[in-house]
Amino acid sequence: MDRIVTFILLALGILCASAQTPTPTVTVTASPSSVASVSPSPSPTPFFPESDYNVTTNGKPGGTICIRMVGNLTVTVQYPRTGKSKTNSTDDILMLDVSQKAAVDRENSNCTLKQKSETNGTMILHWNTTHNSPYSLLFFFDADSSNWKLNKIEFRFTVNGNKDFENYTMQSNFTELSAVDNKTVFTNEFERSYRCDSLTPNDLKVQTPDTKLKVTFTTTDWQVQAFDIPTAGNFTNDRRCTADISSSKIVPIAVGAALAGLVVVVLVAYLIGRFKNRKQNSYEALS
Repeated sequence: MDRIVTFILLALGILCASAQTPTPTVTVTASPSSVASVSPSPSPTPFFPESDYNVTTNGKPGGTICIRMVGNLTVTVQYPRTGKSKTNSTDDILMLDVSQKAAVDRENSNCTLKQKSETNGTMILHWNTTHNSPYSLLFFFDADSSNWKLNKIEFRFTVNGNKDFENYTMQSNFTELSAVDNKTVFTNEFERSYRCDSLTPNDLKVQTPDTKLKVTFTTTDWQVQAFDIPTAGNFTNDRRCTADISSSKIVPIAVGAALAGLVVVVLVAYLIGRFKNRKQNSYEALS
């Protein structure tokens, strides 16, 4: 009986220690990038090593940073295979490795730093795939008197004549397509960065009558700051996204529930032991 109680108490101590031990930060080493076209069903988006992008006030590397973004970024385009039966799995998914292929288009990215309500900026990431197909991802920022905002995300790409889109040709003849998230993605206080480590998909609406394309921009370990950035370019105190806050509450609740369960087990085991001991003592007294 004493061994059982000792074991349970030891387990309680281990659980308490694990609840208080912070999760270590893992540094991921960049690996060669790739573009993959896979036959679905759609599967969870894979993530590539994070990259660090910035826009400077003079448009040149080494200038004063006015927008900075770090994170694992991917774009997926789900599209139908031409000529396939609707009763079968008819979709392909193009997964684009933004983090490893993209670079800041410094000529067209910019910041306008005036009064806070007149401040705005654009970060443009551009890359070509192995088929030499061009893609662009644009982030539009502005501000009011007390906050800066990521107001819009836009993905620009081509389909017709693009070898990345196997077995698919659009009926409409658009030279370049645009997929947009027009709603404000987030609003943040000045002198604070925005951080979201959780997997966060953003659906981008394709701006064309051909609605068979589904575009998703997905992030993880994402941190962004615009305009009020220290001279060294470091992020200031971050504000966490809702998903991060929710997930951070799950662990303490789970550990607390486990601890409560173990306490109940210890009490039940103790009471059973006491009952058996009393019963045994009674038999010994009668004999």
